[in-house]
Amino acid sequence: MWAASFGGDVGQFQRISPAGASALSIWALRAEEAGFRTLFGSQWVSQANGFQVVAPGRSDGGTAIWDQALCWRRESKQGLVEAELHLHGGYGVAEALREWLHQHAWQEKPWSQKTETQLLLQQATTPLAIRLALQEERTQTALDQLLGRAADGESVHLHSQLLASMQASQWAQLAAAPPLVVMLGPANAGKSTLFNRCLRDRRATTTSMAGTTRDPLEALLLLGRGEAQLAIRLADTAGYSAAASSLDQQAWAMSLDLAAKAWKVIWVLDAAEEPDATLTAMIQQRRSQDLLILNRTDLVPHPPWANGFGALDGFLHHQDSAALEQLEQAILDSLGPIPSLDTPLSRDPKRKQLLAKRLQQHALSE
Repeated sequence: MWAASFGGDVGQFQRISPAGASALSIWALRAEEAGFRTLFGSQWVSQANGFQVVAPGRSDGGTAIWDQALCWRRESKQGLVEAELHLHGGYGVAEALREWLHQHAWQEKPWSQKTETQLLLQQATTPLAIRLALQEERTQTALDQLLGRAADGESVHLHSQLLASMQASQWAQLAAAPPLVVMLGPANAGKSTLFNRCLRDRRATTTSMAGTTRDPLEALLLLGRGEAQLAIRLADTAGYSAAASSLDQQAWAMSLDLAAKAWKVIWVLDAAEEPDATLTAMIQQRRSQDLLILNRTDLVPHPPWANGFGALDGFLHHQDSAALEQLEQAILDSLGPIPSLDTPLSRDPKRKQLLAKRLQQHALSE
């Protein structure tokens, strides 16, 4: 069993695999030899070994196995011992490990500083995120030179270069941190069904009763194909109803709060059900980056009330196999083309602000 009370010098640990749930999580531990022997007991050996990890905090004083682990050790340059621990990657396992080590006075503290690029590579969710992270590091000097030329008044072909860098910087920002896309609309309009279709899974419960979804449900979704894939966080939310109960009204308020933080909102309307005046006003005041799609157009292909919302971004019905691709493309269209390999880019807020300023200046001069 892996259990002991740590009485020596304080040990340090850090997670070295990406944060979040995954198949595996990898942890680095560092302390004096005596600290490891006290912590691991008789299982602490110099060669790779299989460990049974003990659950912390048993009220009866006993132990319970909560995971299996692989561990091996090496000597560090400072004369300390470093170990690498491989566990399963669920949230519960990670929190149990943290709690157990904290109970034994170990500190979660990185002892080596990673560069910004190294952190981005570690957390990348797509090949595009990796490429843009490396491209950002490689093109910083080129971007500064471009901004300098723009400040000096050079104008030949500069607008197109500034625009390409601005779009590339936006791609890099979103690739590095998957943005939130929230589905919003009236109750029972088909949001949860669409959510499940996008994920090709049954994650959200769907019924013919309004108000089935109350708590927001979020999942990672890859849009596009090949190198152009972008990861987003897609959220299904509780719907609006004029006759909602107090609980459903609170759920709708949570949906609006989440939508206010979203990169994009996908408004989903039921073609067979005209929204009331309150919801209509909300939709008409939607942001320019938000989308509006009409669901169940196999029931009512062209409802006249939909003309009041302007151009729609999609039409969905249960037999339309191309509808999801159309929705994906509508989400990605605002980003422009995938950045070329030599386009300078940056996620730095100051550089992006200066880039936007120079782009506006040259747009007015051309």
